Amino acid sequence: MKYSRLSGLIACLLLIVAAFLPWVTIELNRQTLTGVQTGGTTLGEPGYVNIVLSAAILACLGINRIWSIRLNLIFAALLIAYNIRNYLIFTRCEMGYCPKMEAGLWLTLIAAVLVLISCLLPSDPKDFKKEE
Repeated sequence: MKYSRLSGLIACLLLIVAAFLPWVTIELNRQTLTGVQTGGTTLGEPGYVNIVLSAAILACLGINRIWSIRLNLIFAALLIAYNIRNYLIFTRCEMGYCPKMEAGLWLTLIAAVLVLISCLLPSDPKDFKKEE
């Protein structure tokens, strides 16, 4: 695929931006949670993990070696699994109060799927250097 690296780059940048957007809003105490700022909750800050994994994927996209593609697949699988976990944790109802989902959480899921698809699509084999 000719544009698999470009699509992976755009999806990683979208994932980094989505970490700073609102993920959920809790109506009970009017609290908006993002990936990097979860306020007084015990949810942690999963946006930083998304940023680190996206940076690792971006670094592997810039290297023209076979091992970087394989490492990229591992990072992309971790990224999508972690974002599914975030979706399940952030959207669960507690004591009868359900949070309202915002656009940032959807963008992280969509971008993680796009990153995985761009890592699975083959690039042109002529672009890669042979390991000697």
